[in-house]
Amino acid sequence: MISLIPFEDMKSKNFNLCFCMNHLILLLLLYAIPFVLLSQADRSKFLYTADGKFIGEKKQLIEECASELEEDSTFARADREEVCGCILTTLAGSLTYKEINQLLDGEEFNFEKVFNNRRHPETGNMLMECIFSFLRNGNAGKGSAYRKQFVEECISGFQEKADGFPLETIDIESYCDCMIDKLLTDESLSRNFFHQAQDENSVLMNEAVVPCLLAAIDTSLNGESENMQTDMTPLKTVEGTATDAGNPDIRGDVISQEIALSKYLSIYRVKVRIGTLEKSFILDSGASDVLVSKAFEKELLDAGLLKKADMLGEKLYQLADGSKVKGRIYMLSGLQIGGFTIDNVVAGVISEDASLLLGKSFLDKFKKWKIDNERNTLYLER
Repeated sequence: MISLIPFEDMKSKNFNLCFCMNHLILLLLLYAIPFVLLSQADRSKFLYTADGKFIGEKKQLIEECASELEEDSTFARADREEVCGCILTTLAGSLTYKEINQLLDGEEFNFEKVFNNRRHPETGNMLMECIFSFLRNGNAGKGSAYRKQFVEECISGFQEKADGFPLETIDIESYCDCMIDKLLTDESLSRNFFHQAQDENSVLMNEAVVPCLLAAIDTSLNGESENMQTDMTPLKTVEGTATDAGNPDIRGDVISQEIALSKYLSIYRVKVRIGTLEKSFILDSGASDVLVSKAFEKELLDAGLLKKADMLGEKLYQLADGSKVKGRIYMLSGLQIGGFTIDNVVAGVISEDASLLLGKSFLDKFKKWKIDNERNTLYLER
């Protein structure tokens, strides 16, 4: 895959979206949790751990948390209390008393440990939602102090984490400004934030990071990047017709639909939902089957969306570089794209971190499909 920023390099350099919030998180979250014994009167006024252990009076803890942030004049008192209330409630409801104590460094709470907690990865994501919810509540408009703070910390984090990246080719401020717009206007981009930030097939990566980077590079190069695609062979409109016109494997009220595609150089991607999981698949009409990674296979199995009983056996696949790899094949159901839900799709599982491909085993379920290069859409007709 031709890439301005190879995803492999991004992974090896820990080049993910976490840097956008690292400093802002520390700014918002450094505080001490005092474990004091208070009488239990009205439980709604107090905080308890996930295993029912008493922590303290909610109001007092929120006030102490807000006071710890007082040295930063950017945040009004009411705003500090709002964020602190969300954070404290999330931590108390997610972790046991022992786990909370293990995350203390002296009197300070170590939030880096929270975000790297493999046992409770959802806790860090919920804390991020506290931040994003606050910013979405009218606090990050153009010219606001909060937005300025976000952009400044994003720029600083980008410069620190982008080791080896040619920073002179990108307008970092433009990238950060673009990112906050996307994160605050589409909640699906911040949902399960840390997992998405490290997954090249995530919606966040393909609908926020890549478009914002490309736009920032365009701005930085003053149009020179347009020449980067002149040597690319443009995709032609591709059409296909399946043999089964009235396919019972397709559910939904729509007969035909145009699905928006995102384009990264010559690669088209499309959003696909399977149960609660949402991923960005490369649309590959040259692939015989839907292809997924072993990592995504595990996600599907863990979520109960795929069962061992769905396995059909093994198959030998030839990759784009000519190499061959043996993969497990499954009968996968419940793929949602636009208004369609498609069942009984043959899906192959290959390498651990392979890109997700939407191939012919999916496309040929439809009476007609068409990739429109001019409109960047996928037309599907059942």
